[in-house]
Amino acid sequence: MSRKYGKLEHTYIYISCQLSISCHPRRNQKVTEPFDLRNRQLPSTARLLQIHAPAKTTFTDLLLPNYTPRRLVEIIMDPNKHHAQVHEIKSQVPAECAKIIAGRTFQGQGHDIKNSLGPYAARACPNQRLVKAFGIENSFIVTEKKASEDFRELVEQKIQVNAPEWIDFAAVARSIAEEQVSGEGESRNLFEVVQMLSIKMVRKVIWGVGEEAEGVDDQLRVVAKEVNKQWLKSKKYDDAFLEAGDGVELPAALKQALMEVFDWDGEDRTANPLNFILPGYETIWRVVLRCFIELSARHHPNSSVWANAFKEFLNSPTPQQLKHRMGVNGDQISALMVSKEILRLYPPTRRVYRRFEDENGTAYSMAADIESMQRDASIWEGDPLTFRPERWIDISGEDEKWLPFGAKPFRCPAKQSFNVYIPFGVSMIAVLTGALLEATENRWEYFGQALPDAGVPLDTDREAYQEAELRKIKSQA
Repeated sequence: MSRKYGKLEHTYIYISCQLSISCHPRRNQKVTEPFDLRNRQLPSTARLLQIHAPAKTTFTDLLLPNYTPRRLVEIIMDPNKHHAQVHEIKSQVPAECAKIIAGRTFQGQGHDIKNSLGPYAARACPNQRLVKAFGIENSFIVTEKKASEDFRELVEQKIQVNAPEWIDFAAVARSIAEEQVSGEGESRNLFEVVQMLSIKMVRKVIWGVGEEAEGVDDQLRVVAKEVNKQWLKSKKYDDAFLEAGDGVELPAALKQALMEVFDWDGEDRTANPLNFILPGYETIWRVVLRCFIELSARHHPNSSVWANAFKEFLNSPTPQQLKHRMGVNGDQISALMVSKEILRLYPPTRRVYRRFEDENGTAYSMAADIESMQRDASIWEGDPLTFRPERWIDISGEDEKWLPFGAKPFRCPAKQSFNVYIPFGVSMIAVLTGALLEATENRWEYFGQALPDAGVPLDTDREAYQEAELRKIKSQA
């Protein structure tokens, strides 16, 4: 059996195994179940092992002494270790947050922990709920460095592109945004408009799809809606539910839409489109939603200049234009500064979780509170709760206290700014928000859910602003 991640191809076999398996050390268990190679059905408790071998390798070519097993879903732990509880540690101190994300050691709050799980297992454990909820297999849930790096390499190939691709991205974003607000009717659901803009852009970047076939938009709306609902549901999964079995809880409507739109067979986890949709679409649409609201509906004195910086970048998505500064009351603001500020106030991942286990077998659930850190007045002087891109005029060396893309060794490839044409994350935020600002300018305005007073951040709840609308300006109605 072979599985593919784009151009990468691996051969897999299932073998009889006896393992202690658990990401939740209070519930260790042993599993033994034989597997008949003549039967291609995966036993419910069999472990999937990867063999790095040529795609045409047959089972008879595989010699067991020559492979390195890869544990896909569970972290193997000592079955003799039982823990009465998992200790919780949360931090918003920059240095401590970076240590938590790295997953190796933690010094702080009276603790000095060396993680016996290793960094990749530390990241995989808290993300097992995503395996249960979505049936994914990507770098966030595997425990082997090589497998994680293979997936990361595929993502980098898609997002680290040059001038012609960025010109194409901008044109497609402009077309999608205009499409979402064209046609009959005096209102649009803003939540849905931003979701569609974002997910269709992921289709363009990852799958190279420009114009969609008839009927695809309806299925993409299902994907966007169901992913959000399923993500919220997965937050409620407890340890017992996760360990009840290997079955995936993927909703039927979401599975069917993915099969129809992405030509997925509904079973192969390595080919699951959600492997790319979750880290792509899920990390950007909520940021773009809040960025659009901040620039178009909160009546900041400098909103028009910030918006123009994005629209100018949409017209010319180049390194020079990304950093080009436009005048604001004597200050000079760039699209890059606006993107950095939206990511500071509204990081796509509010908290990053890791599982630690010390040499005595004590387990810890670790949380790097990125949102609180990036809003901390002791770290960000002045008005950290206010959206104000001008703060970036005099900021340098921000990596220690600005972590919307995580930290080494798990920093998101969308942050990379060296040896690339332009950094993907900040640039795509500017392109998508700029396209929506352009499509709605002087024609549509924000309507509906009340917004907080100046100096108070927008609600960052996943369901916030789902009733907000774009409403045609009367002269356009």
